[in-house]
Amino acid sequence: SIKLAQTYNADVEIVSLGALLHDIALINKVGDRKDHHINGEIIAREVLSNLNYDESKKERVLKCVYNHRSSKNSESIEETCVADADILAHFDNLPMLFNSAFVRNNVSLNEVRDWMREAFEKDYNDLSEKTKENFKARYQQISEIVLGK
Repeated sequence: SIKLAQTYNADVEIVSLGALLHDIALINKVGDRKDHHINGEIIAREVLSNLNYDESKKERVLKCVYNHRSSKNSESIEETCVADADILAHFDNLPMLFNSAFVRNNVSLNEVRDWMREAFEKDYNDLSEKTKENFKARYQQISEIVLGK
C-alpha cells in the first residue's frame, strides 16, 4: 500500500493506517467475513479515537477500511491504494488462496484450478484501472504459470 501511495502521490500516513486496520475485524473474529469492512470501520474508529487521532484524518482512514474490498468503491486515491494493495496481496500469497479454496470453500483438488482462476479474475477486475494497467504483465504471467491459462 505504501508503494502504491508513493506511486500515486497519495497521503502515505492515511494509506498506512488504512492498510494496518483494514482487516481488524477478521483478526479479532468480529462478525461475519462478508461484513468485515463494516465491523472493521467500527473497531478502527474506536482504536483511533482512543489514540486521540486527528478527526479529519481519522475519517479518511476509516473510509479506507470501509472501502478496501474493491477499488470500485473508492472515493479517494488513498482508498484506492488500500483496496488495490489488499487485492495485490492475494497474488503474492498463493498458499493463502489454496487454503481458502480447500478449507474455507471446500473446493476439491480437481476443482481448485477453476476456483483460483475465478478468484484471480475477480480480484484483477476489482483493481483500479491504473493499477490494472501497471500489473497486467504480472497478472498474465501468474495466470500462465499457476493456472495454465
